[in-house]
Amino acid sequence: MLDGIGELYHTGAVVPDLEAAMVRTRAAMGIEWTTPVRSRTDVWTPAGDRVLSLMWTYSRGPGHRIELIQQFEDIDAADRCAMPGEPHFGYWVKDADGARGQLEAAGFETRFARLGEQDRTTLVSYHRSPWGFFVELVSERVRPALQELLDGGGGWAGIG
Repeated sequence: MLDGIGELYHTGAVVPDLEAAMVRTRAAMGIEWTTPVRSRTDVWTPAGDRVLSLMWTYSRGPGHRIELIQQFEDIDAADRCAMPGEPHFGYWVKDADGARGQLEAAGFETRFARLGEQDRTTLVSYHRSPWGFFVELVSERVRPALQELLDGGGGWAGIG
């Protein structure tokens, strides 16, 4: 836990080529991956609303996960989550808005937030620490849909 903020469930990194990273880490470390998901998502950024285009996958199996993300160039460099190789730590959080405020108060810059379509509460947010690593907050509201994908039960229906 991070000061009670939530449950650490994955460590991730942005990679320049998702397929190549999956193949090489499978060969080197024996990791099996979920089916990659391609998503285009409306997000809030400090510079205004943007569309974030990603392809991502998680390692299969129990316990702590590894996430690989490929970002696409249809967003400004300033709005990118992270640059290739920069790690992030993903937490399930009960109160994503409260956890987001806690990180911001500690000097973590919010890079983007995916907000609920109806209530505009935080579903997912991505924060750069003052030291360069990133923290991803994922609302418990998203957990059932994502957990189904992680458990191998099907594709990704998205969140809203």
